[in-house]
Amino acid sequence: AEISAGVTDKVVTAAQLVASMSLVKAPFGRIILPGGVTMMWGNGTAIGNTTTLINFPYSFVNICAWAGVEGGNQIGDAQDNNPTVTGRGVSGISVWNAVNGSVPVSYFAIGY
Repeated sequence: AEISAGVTDKVVTAAQLVASMSLVKAPFGRIILPGGVTMMWGNGTAIGNTTTLINFPYSFVNICAWAGVEGGNQIGDAQDNNPTVTGRGVSGISVWNAVNGSVPVSYFAIGY
């Protein structure tokens, strides 16, 4: 418990450190590090020419500090930008997609 909370000065083994983490290895997954820092990843669809809310499968406890997204059409002469994160909250992100059609996206987010 002290390791997970990040409040111990004791020397810990690698096994104790790994045991204090929570990991979900899946297409929509997360890892919770000792001290509560959480990283999440997943996929969604960004609707064309608008902002789409993509919900996380799990909520952050306090804040989503950073989120990035990738995807879109890789067209060399395209006038539109690929999807980008325009807002973030504890339960999801807002993704603007300037591409004319809907596109699959992948996200990665960090919070606590």
